[in-house]
Formats: sequence, structure tokens, C-alpha cells
Amino acid sequence: MKLLILLIFMVLGIAVVSCTEESGARAPSADLDADGDADADGDTDSDADSDASLVTPVDRGDQKVLEFTAGDDVWRFACTEADGGRIVEFSLNGVNIIADASIDPTCGSTFWTSPQSDWDWPPPPEVDGDAYSADVDEDEGVITLTSPEETSELNVQIVKRFQVDLANRTVVITYTIRNIGTAARSFAPWEITRVAPEGMTFYPQGNGDPTGTSMMPVSRSDGITWFTHSTDLSGNLKLFSDAADGWIASTDGDIILVKKFPDIPASDAAPGEAEIELYTNGNYVEVEQQGAFTEIPAGGERTWQVTWYLREIPDDVDVSEGSASLLAFVESLL
Repeated sequence: MKLLILLIFMVLGIAVVSCTEESGARAPSADLDADGDADADGDTDSDADSDASLVTPVDRGDQKVLEFTAGDDVWRFACTEADGGRIVEFSLNGVNIIADASIDPTCGSTFWTSPQSDWDWPPPPEVDGDAYSADVDEDEGVITLTSPEETSELNVQIVKRFQVDLANRTVVITYTIRNIGTAARSFAPWEITRVAPEGMTFYPQGNGDPTGTSMMPVSRSDGITWFTHSTDLSGNLKLFSDAADGWIASTDGDIILVKKFPDIPASDAAPGEAEIELYTNGNYVEVEQQGAFTEIPAGGERTWQVTWYLREIPDDVDVSEGSASLLAFVESLL
């Protein structure tokens, strides 16, 4: 009888050990998140580099700068409190992808509320024009710019938060629209990034075709819409389009800016607007994307996040309209 009991305990012990080992083999390591990769955005970003480091100070007087390095590469993201809290530089190894004031005084990257019919033209100065106040977290690499709390026909206050993500070598931008009025209002967020007139911009086409009464020439290949910039274009050319997958890219031929954002259905765009908008007058190109048109209650706020990637294009990647290798390179980043 004692021998039988001993045998039973031995069998149970083996079963317990076997179950424990199997459970342990399936558990993710402490470095991985719930979806089994090493970052928090739900993808397997092979481009991640934990050796990147922030260069301080961030507060450099007239400019607030997120400068970071990885190996021999140096990124520099700079913004200013003046001119509506404008982004004036995003460069890699000294090459700035953003068109600056040497091309046009209105250049840089900015933010508006949509639809434009709310304010016609120009944008309200308290949103894009007046100086913003700045708060800098040197340790975390965070810049927060806040617009003046001035009442106007819009009754909004804009907050722009720029944070470096060293693991993925990106800059994460969080825009906040605050309704400082006494009644609910509906807005869509709108980011406008001006780049040089030479280069190319492309994005995954959503439902339908691009539209515009005076639209620049574009092509479409394998679900991607391509626009090759040209200084020969004249007039005010504007494209409106739905998109897919939540990204748009622009390149000067050597480096490429990819902007990642929440995708929206065409029905969620602001009246008279679209998720993707491109504009050119031959002097520069505006690479624009918008979020969903939603109501913000009085005293409430709404946030919208965009992530910026900037990379050098490998020598073996073809930089031309319809390039499968260029598309594959962009998708490898996201």
C-alpha cells in the first residue's frame, strides 16, 4: 500500500513539473509586451535601436530642440515659440526635410483646426501666428507649446507636445484642441508640413479617387498615390483624398519623412475637407493629414497623435513613382 501511494505521488510530481515547464515556455519575456514584440505600438519594428541617446540641452533659447543620436546618425527636431509654435527643422545628418523660411516665410510645419470654412483665410493668429508659451522637460526630452488663451470666433486653445522616442528613433507629436468657449463645437485636427518643391510624396489610397478643382498631376500604382514635386507647376494646386493604413511619406530623394497617424473613414472627415490634402504653388509642397471631425464640449478637449520617422534611403532602393522597394522600405518602418 505504501509503495502504491509513493508511485502515485511520483506520477503527480512529474505531471506538475511538465505543466510548469510548458506554461513557462509560452510566457513572453519581461522585455516583450502583450503582443510579443519589444515595443508598445503593437508592431515588430526591426528599426528600433535602444542605443539612441538624447543630446541636451533641449531648451536652446529661441529654439527648443530634440537632438538625438544613434551610432553615427544625428537627428535634430527644432521648434520655436514664435509664429504659432512652428516646427522649423527635422533633419538627419544635417539635411532638413522641412522647407524653411529661405524658401518661403510661411514655411515650416504647423497645425490648424478643420474645416477651413470656420476661419476662411488666414488662420486665426492665436492658432497659427502668435507666440506660444513653452515648457521643457530636459530629462524626458519633452517640449510642450501652448497657444495664447484668447477668445475668438473659434474659442480654442492649442497644445503641441513633442517627445522623442529613442527606442524607435522617432518624434511623437500630440496635439490637443481645447474648447474654451461656452458651447460645444466640432473640429478635426489638421497638420500641415511644408517641404521643398523637389521630391516626391505618396500615400496609400483609400476609397475613391483623389479630387480637386485644380489638382496637381498624380499617378496610382498598386494602391499607392504618387505625386512628383515640380517647380514648373504654377497656380494654387490642391488635392483632396481619402487614405488607407494611416501614413503619408515625402522624400527629397535621399532622406524620407514618414508621418503615421490614426486612419479614419472618409465619412469622418470635416465638411469640405479630406483625410489627406496636398497643396503646391511651385515654391513648396504642403503634406497634410487630418483626423476625425468630432464634437468637443464646452471646457473639454480632444487629443490627436502623429509620429514622425526620418530615415536615409538605402542605396539599393529605387526612388521613383511606383517603386516597390521604396514602398517596402516605408512599410518596414511602421
